[in-house]
Order: sequence, then C-alpha cells, then structure tokens
Amino acid sequence: MLVAATDDASLANRTVALTGPETLRFAEIVRRVGAAVGRTPRIARGPVWFHRALAVLLEATTRVPLVARAQVRILEEGLVEPWGEVDQLPDDLAPTLRFTPDRVRELLPRDRGAIEEFGLRCCPARTAAH
Repeated sequence: MLVAATDDASLANRTVALTGPETLRFAEIVRRVGAAVGRTPRIARGPVWFHRALAVLLEATTRVPLVARAQVRILEEGLVEPWGEVDQLPDDLAPTLRFTPDRVRELLPRDRGAIEEFGLRCCPARTAAH
C-alpha cells in the first residue's frame, strides 16, 4: 500500500481504509492459528481489567510477553470499521488474501523453537548446550 500510495495517482489526496477481505473476531483468529499449528486452543473470555493486569505481569516478567498492554488496548477498542470519513480502496488494490490456516502455515517461521520458548526475565537465556 505504501508503494501504491506514492505511485498511484488515483490515491492522491485521498484517505483510504486499510482493511482485510474479511472481518474476524479475535477468537476466530486464534482458532485459525491453532488449526495451522495442529492445536485446538481453549478460549475463555475475561474482563478487560484481568487482561490489563495479565499484560502488566507478563511484560514485567517475560522476555517476549504473550500479552502486551498495547494489545489489550487494541482489543478493548475493538476497531472493525474504518474511523472517520474514508474512501474504499480501488478494486485492483483491495486485499484478497484470506486468513486461512494454510496461509498462516506459509508465514510461520521454519524454526518453531524461536516462537515457542517462554523465557522469564529473571532466568538466564537457554543456550543450545542445555
């Protein structure tokens, strides 16, 4: 989109909505990622205050927090529709790739260990020798 915005004269002086080809609830995203990695996630809804507290705890204690305060804020805002007066993208620039388990698998890193380790800040990082 950045390249199109600078090269495509039809986008000059326009504000357009950058949205995907489908609207997904967060639970559906989690289910699709779970399907891509061969797992069935358990989903439990919780109040926003719980998620905020969990994010603060995880940001303070882990190198790569599973939940961050910024993520909780995005989820809390629940933005689905574009905000303000915006134009739709021209058809030739509109996204068409759907968020499918096959697409997720294509985008996963080859070294799964890089994303599976849950490291505590208070513990030294594990090395290959361990």
